[in-house]
Amino acid sequence: FYPKNYRDSPRKYKIRLGKINELSRLVATCIKIAKQIHEKNEDAVFAFHGQWDEKDLIEDDKNITESDLKSQRYRIYQKAIYRKIDKSKFKFLYEDQINIMLIVPNHIYENSKIMNKMKNNLAEIFGENLKDLMVPTVSEYKTFKS
Repeated sequence: FYPKNYRDSPRKYKIRLGKINELSRLVATCIKIAKQIHEKNEDAVFAFHGQWDEKDLIEDDKNITESDLKSQRYRIYQKAIYRKIDKSKFKFLYEDQINIMLIVPNHIYENSKIMNKMKNNLAEIFGENLKDLMVPTVSEYKTFKS
């Protein structure tokens, strides 16, 4: 999501505006829409991506931990969404390294063939841009930025 007046900006998804309660309302609206879609298509799978920005960069000399890979937005979305989804109907697939969370209906989650295909599809969908979804180190960012 991005502010309408930043529509043409290449940085539109990295701009931080607003407060947490605004984000909660936004997530709640997305979940309401997802529920409407799910009522029409019980096989629908939903995904959230938490875009990283300069505040999430990892120091080069740091031993990188799993939590370093997660952008702040991803961590916030993860908590907000987890609280609002009916866990008796859906399971979660966390792809922390690329800051993506999938909300998968139970009947699909339990089918390993479909789940493997879905994971492979992430790589196909994002292709060469997959690395851009990962929080970079400071030196990677300098290379990425130029």
